[in-house]
Amino acid sequence: MLVDHFFDFDKVVAYLQTLPVWEDLQDAYCQNTNKMMQKTMGQVMGFLARRIVIGPAKFKALEDDLVGASAERIAESDDLHEAASRYISVATDVFRSNASAMQKMPPDEFENLLHPVFQEDEWILILLGGVLGAVVGFAQVHFLSE
Repeated sequence: MLVDHFFDFDKVVAYLQTLPVWEDLQDAYCQNTNKMMQKTMGQVMGFLARRIVIGPAKFKALEDDLVGASAERIAESDDLHEAASRYISVATDVFRSNASAMQKMPPDEFENLLHPVFQEDEWILILLGGVLGAVVGFAQVHFLSE
């Protein structure tokens, strides 16, 4: 439940966007993408495109466009988000650390942890208990009074 609801990649990114470190993360992404493009295109192709074919200003604009398009595709990639969520859960070892922490909890604290989870559906349980109690009561009256 924790991984599905809190370590969701979209929620992690939304949280990171609220932190001052977000600008640094974006810069690191852009630098990494630029390095990847330079390795992919090769030193010679980059040099030729930068100096001869399109010029340095247009080449920089092309790089910026490619980095922007790459960022947009990542934002739209549900498969990548799912893989990132799984990686976050494995990297943080959330299953084992939470299981260990819950096993160490005293019963009253564990109950306080679980109570909010069931609280929104508590009225259904009370209603169902009342209905079943009434059915059993009427059945007893009907069958035992004969």
